[in-house]
Amino acid sequence: MSANYSKWFKKNIPELYNKAQEKQKNKPKGKRSFKKKSGYTLGLKDFLKLDEIGYLQRKNVGVGGAATSIGQVRERAINDSSLTKGEKARWTRLWTYLEHDVRGLAHLTEFVVNYIK
Repeated sequence: MSANYSKWFKKNIPELYNKAQEKQKNKPKGKRSFKKKSGYTLGLKDFLKLDEIGYLQRKNVGVGGAATSIGQVRERAINDSSLTKGEKARWTRLWTYLEHDVRGLAHLTEFVVNYIK
């Protein structure tokens, strides 16, 4: 089972899977995830943003982009340079992003376990 439960939702709660697909479809083209034959790829944040999942901080999910922040901090560390104000802000957003990754996955797992019961 993947960390985002996409296949599980498709099989067990197709109406939520389809709702997440529809939200992807309605995003501007540059903001959509990768499209496959079967639909858009859905990640953890796509499910956490659904009202039915009940994740209280869903507005903050997906904020912070990990790759850019890690790259900048790594580059500064290699060059023994201090971080700029903007890089510090990005690093803080990265921690927020990672926090929601962990808390969100725990919440989604709890949602699935409660659904199965």
